Amino acid sequence: MKTHKLGLALSFTTVLNGCIVIPEGYSQTQLFIPAQPAPQANVSLVLPSLPVGYIMVNLTTAFYDGLYYQHTDRGYVVIDAPVGVEIHALPKGYKRSQIDGHYFYQSKGNWYQYDKNHKKYRVVANPHQGNKHGNGNGHDNGRKH
Repeated sequence: MKTHKLGLALSFTTVLNGCIVIPEGYSQTQLFIPAQPAPQANVSLVLPSLPVGYIMVNLTTAFYDGLYYQHTDRGYVVIDAPVGVEIHALPKGYKRSQIDGHYFYQSKGNWYQYDKNHKKYRVVANPHQGNKHGNGNGHDNGRKH
């Protein structure tokens, strides 16, 4: 993941798939973004500490309100969701879609599929990019989980 130190100070936000996301619990921290971002520029959000209520989803990755964080020497950086990580509940505002007979859930740029065996939602690759369909048991017969 490329990160850029950029120049226009704004309220604490991050941009994911064209949407501005403001994590709960933060209001005064600033993020620097370009005045005119280059096409597909990645903006790195760095927090001095994790938001209250985060959960660790593996040894190096924290999850809070649909965003994934990893510790660096600068602080906690928002990262792409690691494929294979499992969470108990989907973030607020998720959208469900059916692709090739498999059910997928999308939230804040991340894709999930329900794993009936583990009773959790697993991060999967974007199904629109021709990747395999998650864990293979995405046939949930139309039930919302």
